[in-house]
Formats: sequence, C-alpha cells, structure tokens
Amino acid sequence: MNRFLLTRLWFALSSATEYGRNIRTSWLHDTITDVAEIVEGEIWSVTCSTISGYVKVFHVLEATCEVLGLAEDTYGDEKLRSDWAGYMEQRKTNPLSTSPLRDAMRWADHAEFDHGVSWHWLRRTAQMGAEGAALRMIAERYTLACVVGNG
Repeated sequence: MNRFLLTRLWFALSSATEYGRNIRTSWLHDTITDVAEIVEGEIWSVTCSTISGYVKVFHVLEATCEVLGLAEDTYGDEKLRSDWAGYMEQRKTNPLSTSPLRDAMRWADHAEFDHGVSWHWLRRTAQMGAEGAALRMIAERYTLACVVGNG
C-alpha cells in the first residue's frame, strides 16, 4: 500500500495539518502491518502500528488512496462518516452487486454533467483514443476525491 503512504504524506505536507491538528511527524515512523479489501475494487482497510504500539485501522478509497476515516473512533480521531459506513455495509450485505461507487454519487445539472464531469468534455475526449481514456480516468478519480471530502 505504498500509494496510501505516499498519498498520506502528500496531503499532510500540502495542508500542514493531519486530521485537523498541526502536523506531527511521528506518524512517519508508523508501520503498515496489514491491508484488506473491504469493497472489491473500491475500499480497503489499512492497519498501521505506531512505535508505541498504538494501532489505527484506516478505510481508504482505492482509486485515490485517500483516507475515508478510521474503522473505530478512538482517541478523538476522525471517525468514518455515516454515509461511507452505510455504503460499505450495503456492499457487504450485497456482495454480488456490480453497482460501482460512481453510481451512488449525486450531482446537480444532469443535462450538463455525467457523474460530475462535463458531457461536452466527455464527448471531446471520446475522440482522443487512449489519451482520452486516460483523461477520463483522471476525471473520475478527481470526482471521487471531491466526494471523499464533501459527502
């Protein structure tokens, strides 16, 4: 889960805070001890241990490696939002569902946007072959990254 570690470092350095507190560099010494896929192709749990033996289990969005929240609300840390918890529970109870996370997204102006991406831009990139496909994948990840913070 190197992507998780690099993403965590990037966001910590970019925002100068981690979970609403001033940055503490002690987490740089954390060890990733386990990873497990929670929702196939979408959400993983990442278990980290600190030098002092404290264990945190993060829920992470696969497409962006962003932390959705912690599996448990311990020591005042950021808990998993109820909408993410509900989505994960719904997918666990119905594992055969092939409905991706993008299908659960809501956005305004359906006439101009598809899952938060401009219809005009999608039509234009559809004519670009492999480069267009790569751009659409980046756009999808971007909209998912916006969902992580905005619900």
